[in-house]
Amino acid sequence: MKNLQPIEVSQQLKPMIDAQRAVLPTPSFGVGGYFTEEVEMRDGVKLLTKVCVPDRGNRWPCMFMRTPYEAFWAMGPINGIPFIEQGYVVVIQYCRGTNGSGGIYEPFGQERNDGIDALNWLSSQPWHDGNIGTYGSSYMAYVQWLVADNLPPQVKTMYIESGGSDWYAAVYANGMFRHDSFTTWPVGNCGDPQKFMETYKAALKVRPHNTMCEKLFGCEVAYYQGFIANTARNDHYWTDSYWGTVIQNPKKINVPVCITDGWFDHNVGSSMAGIRALRPEIRKQSKFVFGPWDHLGQMPGVLDYPDGGKFGVGKVLLMIEWFDRMLKGKGTDKSPVSEYYAIGEGKWHSFENWSFDTRDTVFYLGGNNWLYNNADDRGRYDYKYDPAKPFMHIGGSDLLSWIGGNGYSDRGPQLQPSHYDRNDVLVFKSAPIADDILIAGGPIVSLEVSSTAPDTSFMVRVSEEFEDGRIVNIVDGASSILLRNESESILDYMPGEKVVLKFRMYDIFWQFKKGSCVRLDISSSNFPMYHLHPNKAGATFTYILVFAIPRLA
Repeated sequence: MKNLQPIEVSQQLKPMIDAQRAVLPTPSFGVGGYFTEEVEMRDGVKLLTKVCVPDRGNRWPCMFMRTPYEAFWAMGPINGIPFIEQGYVVVIQYCRGTNGSGGIYEPFGQERNDGIDALNWLSSQPWHDGNIGTYGSSYMAYVQWLVADNLPPQVKTMYIESGGSDWYAAVYANGMFRHDSFTTWPVGNCGDPQKFMETYKAALKVRPHNTMCEKLFGCEVAYYQGFIANTARNDHYWTDSYWGTVIQNPKKINVPVCITDGWFDHNVGSSMAGIRALRPEIRKQSKFVFGPWDHLGQMPGVLDYPDGGKFGVGKVLLMIEWFDRMLKGKGTDKSPVSEYYAIGEGKWHSFENWSFDTRDTVFYLGGNNWLYNNADDRGRYDYKYDPAKPFMHIGGSDLLSWIGGNGYSDRGPQLQPSHYDRNDVLVFKSAPIADDILIAGGPIVSLEVSSTAPDTSFMVRVSEEFEDGRIVNIVDGASSILLRNESESILDYMPGEKVVLKFRMYDIFWQFKKGSCVRLDISSSNFPMYHLHPNKAGATFTYILVFAIPRLA
């Protein structure tokens, strides 16, 4: 074993580590320290890799993460101290061009070859016992999906958190760009972190938007330019690149996986897409856990989530239990059980099968802005959408700029106004519900629409209006007309033509309370969650208009 350096943890982080230890089994090891390796890639570039070991023994099961973020070393709870104390060697490698690794960092693009090379190096090291598991969230989940079809036999499992395999579905909803979530990342990585909100607000105002990176950062950001220039799923950008590899890889995985995400994370739809794409025999061996969390594992919004944090800070208990099962053979006498948290009910539900056993409940948009359970009285409504006067909902899952102190809206379930002082938002609600109803899966809203424009957008939001008058949002949907109904390519449309839009929203597990009403809001903008549609056919971000929007009272 090489000379070990001590792992230093700040006083500020020690309480967090102690909180993690409190939910874990009594430690069997101490922290021995770490040593560094410079791992050579196929093109000669060397990546800085830190190997953290327990204080006893010389071969252990191994947990491996690849990351571009320095914080994943600086923060004790994430650099692996609780895992080392449970008898794991924890290996953290910095992506090319970051934190001491050689080469130039080009987000997303170089990770497949580097990831494969890193795993091949790792598999031959003498300080692990032949049982390796990969782990990580968000970007660190992406790098796992990207190599999932090319794992050495020593890799027995992957723990994938808050990051799905279908990036087109994450970036676009029926042709509508998830502006807030996917503009936040380049702003946070390319701009001054101390001026995040200033830069973020400036980014939303740049016109034409495809010049945003050049104007704010002095350079183009290739992946972001690719995002905003390729609105259709069958564009070559999505099909013939590493994005296409990621989309296809879940069906090629040959090891059990643990996939976890939060109902209030902007990646939850893509995470579910990854689960659905797994082969049935792999799904049966895997575990899926979805709780009342946002992208950072926090529990946001105005509701209570009893026992929502049962896995501890960073879901450390879930990780240890899964790796103990897959790398140490503990608990393998039973099949893995998936766990989903029911919002509103405040309970965890266990499923031997990954999916819900459900029946549909259907509401129809009727006259007088009511939602009915029969189709006898359907209403007809119209409004004028002006991109220069955009509307913004409060709360929701497709938001990420809150990480930098978003002044526009808080994420997750938030209190909604009972009415809007504008005529371009339609509000429908049902009669009070006779009994508690647990809804599961992705709600679907179908609208028959027509527009005077050659293309436009529609937004929907499902909420619960409680008996005491409080209104809390649940899920959102968005669609343009030309890329409606999850079409892979741009469709035809003539102004005035009637078409049906189907909004398939993110999966949710939510209990409506007895006496509550189901509420549906319909509009044509939800800014900055989605980009502003300019009412033009074939328009891209070159044409979007952006204005500062005050927070709704």
